[in-house]
Amino acid sequence: MTTPEPRTFQARELNEALALVRREFGPEAIILETRRVPGRALGLLGGSFVQVTAQPPEFSAAPARKRSTSAVSKPSRRAVGETVEEGDRYEPLARAIRRRPAVAVPAQAPHRKAGLARFARMRRLLLANMVPREICEGWLSKLAHRRPGSTPAAQRTALAAIVAESLGEPVPLAWPGTRVAAFIGPSGVGKSTTIAKLATRAVLFEDRRVAIVTLDDERPGGTALVAAYARALDVPCVSVRGAGTLSRALRSVRDRDLVLLDTPGIRPRDEGAVVELSQVLTQAGEAITRHLCFAASTRQQELDRLLATCAALGPDAALVTKLDEAIAIGTLFAAPVEHDLALSFVTTGPEVPDDIAPANARDLANALIGETST
Repeated sequence: MTTPEPRTFQARELNEALALVRREFGPEAIILETRRVPGRALGLLGGSFVQVTAQPPEFSAAPARKRSTSAVSKPSRRAVGETVEEGDRYEPLARAIRRRPAVAVPAQAPHRKAGLARFARMRRLLLANMVPREICEGWLSKLAHRRPGSTPAAQRTALAAIVAESLGEPVPLAWPGTRVAAFIGPSGVGKSTTIAKLATRAVLFEDRRVAIVTLDDERPGGTALVAAYARALDVPCVSVRGAGTLSRALRSVRDRDLVLLDTPGIRPRDEGAVVELSQVLTQAGEAITRHLCFAASTRQQELDRLLATCAALGPDAALVTKLDEAIAIGTLFAAPVEHDLALSFVTTGPEVPDDIAPANARDLANALIGETST
């Protein structure tokens, strides 16, 4: 049997396009790509359209079409019915955690008795995952007060609850009553890709009116990526320099209910650039929610230095990127526990728009506590 070519369906809204897919291929059809295109690209006037590429479920093993940065794609091949569920607006962080290799916990030395330290295994687990020692001892002290059972499973369950409590609720993309979210942090941590993910989800799944503003004129690649997704989503993308131009840019997109602001990469100990950026954000003319971005694999010393350097920016939340690339993730817990900086989102891979999720405390605790023995 000849494998049919994937078909493309177009409609004003995502749900309408998916209804066409279901009508043609049934509820188990495989989504290969989802993108929003301007009406003029289809030979029509005004507005924009959602374009969905799909194929029948029996041919799900066929290779996906080649992706490009100009197409806003849904890379995971899921059934149409799953795509429109409310809970599917963000891929569950738990799914990414299940794909992570567990951190191996060193076996206890033969000459030591297991009873010498009741929580010795939990301590080794946390330290192997690069949890700062002060945080580790604080969690174990709370664990002792809760008097969990003596089995490793009971101790892990109790410890996971303590870890989750230390994280609290994730910070929203923008505080209530505000519409601008800025993404600050070192170069190379994925700020531009994170903005592309959030913008795509906000437009396609939340029906929000989005604009992108970039101050990141030092990395043409990052600016080009954001601009490419802005074109695909048919949303404004404005590049500016300085406080005055940022204020004017925000006024020019005052009809938008969400503005994502990309910023230049911060160099270690470049306090002058940080002060300048702080002044630009402060003089922007409206409140800005500030997300400090850093990779999950960042070492504690580097994170402490970054947080000290960025203190003048007054970050509202920490956004952790590249969780999928980190073997040990204990350092990320230092931001909320030691520096009182709550988490907002976690990115779990390079795919736009799937690989991002709110920083769910229970899922992150499970990612930390999961273990294998050696």
